Amino acid sequence: MSAAPVTPPESPDLWADAVRAAPLGAAAFLARGLLSQERLSWGYLVRSGFAAAVVAVIVGLAIRDHIASESLRFACVGLAGFSAPELVDAAIRWTKAKAEAKVREAEAKLKPRGKAKGTGKRGR
Repeated sequence: MSAAPVTPPESPDLWADAVRAAPLGAAAFLARGLLSQERLSWGYLVRSGFAAAVVAVIVGLAIRDHIASESLRFACVGLAGFSAPELVDAAIRWTKAKAEAKVREAEAKLKPRGKAKGTGKRGR
């Protein structure tokens, strides 16, 4: 016999959690921008903040039934959110490289491979 499925406790209102978490996310957003030794654009900061939030929510929902320790769940969600911007950047670089390789391959197929046989000088 298999064990009875674990039923999660009543989940709090998603919007209330989002309102409480938004100031923490904004503080992390500003800290990353202000404390970074590299010059980061606002677009990069917004993209990385959005990526971290989305990945953290997905990971949090995915591990909810699999990890019983709340502190370990927080650690997993934090690490996933922390690494999300770099993962998104790597995915963008990989996608661009694959697209550029396809374009070069298509251009190579379209280029003529030399003179066509049987053509001579014009005008004769």
